[in-house]
Amino acid sequence: ARQSQLQEALSVLYVAMTRARRSLIMILPAKKPPEASAAHLLLHTLGEGQPVTPGATLHERGDAGCPALISGEPDTLSKEAKVPQLSIPSVGVVQTPSHHSAIFSTEASFRARSIGTLVHFAFEQLEWSADLPPGIEELLAREYPRLSPFIDETVKLLAEAVQEPGLRATLDRTEAEQRLGKCDGDQLVLEREVPFCCNTGDDLLNGIIDRLVILERDGGPIAAEVIDFKTDQINESSQQTAEKHADQMESYRLAVSSTWGIEPDRIDCRVLLVKSGELVTL
Repeated sequence: ARQSQLQEALSVLYVAMTRARRSLIMILPAKKPPEASAAHLLLHTLGEGQPVTPGATLHERGDAGCPALISGEPDTLSKEAKVPQLSIPSVGVVQTPSHHSAIFSTEASFRARSIGTLVHFAFEQLEWSADLPPGIEELLAREYPRLSPFIDETVKLLAEAVQEPGLRATLDRTEAEQRLGKCDGDQLVLEREVPFCCNTGDDLLNGIIDRLVILERDGGPIAAEVIDFKTDQINESSQQTAEKHADQMESYRLAVSSTWGIEPDRIDCRVLLVKSGELVTL
């Protein structure tokens, strides 16, 4: 299933890059993309290892002024096309389980959302270790300059969180192997900030999984662990906080099962509470 997904993604990228008649401009986000992404492929092949700097041109070929030299009269329509009437379908709702698109109107909500954004970006940098990268403050400021008022508070939260045994165990490779039941010859595949979009029957489900660990055996996925980072724990117990996100995690389980072909009962969904470092399995 994963091989098919990658093949389809590469085919889409190929079509997009080979259909331009006169010019093609590709804009990439000014941050290190996930390895399993079209952006990473472009950076690796065309960028040749250059640093990801906002506004930089990583690759250029041909004459950028060529389209301006094209002359001639534009084609005129020989017949008016009928404009169809559009209506809202009664089914086919797009669901976003993590509510990333929610609007926050209060100052407190904006602060919570901003800190959550910074925390998620910091954890995206971590592979099999809970040690924060050097210069994390500068990294956050460069990536999210508009959130600079919240960086000090976020770094303090992160510094305390990565010392928690539960969080360190969550990010540890050996611990992950034990949780998933790895045997000799099995392989672990780590994905971070994994976007997904799948059909659940009547509805379309899309979202982003914070951390996904896939156990492969004989080249195929057989089990997975979905980990979602939460910074919203206040006065509730860890179990109460995690259970508020049970529906969201079940949506992630469905998405992983649909995309990778893994049986739902072999997909563990866990919520990592950043403030306490506790890992709760749902």
